[in-house]
Amino acid sequence: MNSRPTPAGRDRSEVAGPAPAAASTGEVPRLVVMTAMEEEAVALRGLLERPVERMVGRVGITSGTLGGAEVSLVATGIGKVAAAAAATTAILVLQPALLTVVGLAGSLSAGAPPGTLVVATDAVQHDFDLRPLMERRGELPQIGAVSLAAHAPAVEVLEGCCRSALGCSDVGISDDEPPGEGSFRRGSFEDGSFGAGPFGAGSVIRGRVLSGDQIVADEAVKAELAGEFVNARCVDMETAAVAQVAEGHATPWCAVRLVSDFADESFDVADVLGYCADVGAALMATAVSRFATQWRTGWREMVGAPNGRP
Repeated sequence: MNSRPTPAGRDRSEVAGPAPAAASTGEVPRLVVMTAMEEEAVALRGLLERPVERMVGRVGITSGTLGGAEVSLVATGIGKVAAAAAATTAILVLQPALLTVVGLAGSLSAGAPPGTLVVATDAVQHDFDLRPLMERRGELPQIGAVSLAAHAPAVEVLEGCCRSALGCSDVGISDDEPPGEGSFRRGSFEDGSFGAGPFGAGSVIRGRVLSGDQIVADEAVKAELAGEFVNARCVDMETAAVAQVAEGHATPWCAVRLVSDFADESFDVADVLGYCADVGAALMATAVSRFATQWRTGWREMVGAPNGRP
């Protein structure tokens, strides 16, 4: 869902992920997982061992052990400002080696119907527009780029964990269809029959995540976004804001978004939240749990080298 409810080359169009922050000597560094809504976080919070909750300002943080790693679950709240504030708090207070954003999103591509896990390659603020001061929609003046790249080694591992969680060995649905074209398989989403596996057939793809301070529920707006931003697979309200804060603090980031709706006039908040409660939250928690297990033993490979920086 575009959120709602309970509150490698480098050019001027893309900025590579930051060089990773130094990790704690002799210890596995903390992994921070960020969600906007309680509905997205509840299953993951239930998996944390020895959880300890605290508030830092308006930011809720639950810390515990997951997959043998120290993990902090940060409740950002909905929207870019809330997400940026929470990301800043998380970086300054928790000093994580990696930020991982998890949650629902709306589809922007025929290759990403509901049930798809989109592992972010990069993120763009689609509603940030300083033209004619800047050349392009979404271009960030402090950075001189439109998109911010996720940390490639972490993306690789996260994608594998998503595939493992979903039980799929290949993409399942073509990732090559032009954004905004083709027909979605509405029936398989609406009747809940995704296919084999504990969470259904679904699919896992990589792609660009767009973020903005609006719920996209209009076919015309969706088509405009898909046409404007190449390789845009889904739209949410937080990822790109977290990415900008992470870039500013030289903290690597990655993200996975579960597509929950078509980002058009068929959007229904009750249906989306029901899907999250029935399937989505557990699927995301399973993927993150497997990622935490991989983090415990392989964090150096994930964040131990710069991501495409000169």
